[in-house]
Amino acid sequence: MMKFLALDDARPEAMNRLIQQASNDADLAKSACDDPNNPEGQMVKTMMMGLPEMPKTGVKMETMT
Repeated sequence: MMKFLALDDARPEAMNRLIQQASNDADLAKSACDDPNNPEGQMVKTMMMGLPEMPKTGVKMETMT
């Protein structure tokens, strides 16, 4: 995996590996948040649940000037 971590590597194989790693990381974070015995997971869950809801229309991106 380490050979694919260069930020300037845009080969499809590298992109796919980075997407796969992000998915694995998200799964691990969700598992930690769902575990009532994981204090770090509970802290992250509390923080995320305290965020305001996303508007149904989404959020407009700021334009660069």
